[in-house]
Amino acid sequence: MRKGMLLGAIAGFLAGLLLQSRGMLTTGMVSSGLSPNTFQFLAASVSVTVFVAAACGIVGAFLGAVLEDALQGNHLRR
Repeated sequence: MRKGMLLGAIAGFLAGLLLQSRGMLTTGMVSSGLSPNTFQFLAASVSVTVFVAAACGIVGAFLGAVLEDALQGNHLRR
């Protein structure tokens, strides 16, 4: 497994979680009580948070792989 891709994915996932919790698109994870309606809202909020973090993780994995190739000089050998 490529180290750059793995580290980029982890860093991107964590950055996505940070952006989702601190940014303008926060989903409002705090609710006053758990009724069926608030449980559905809470499940949707968790889904959106994980989706944004996973999308950032994919971008981070790509950037980590590109950075690793650039630092090792693999782009010159092909």
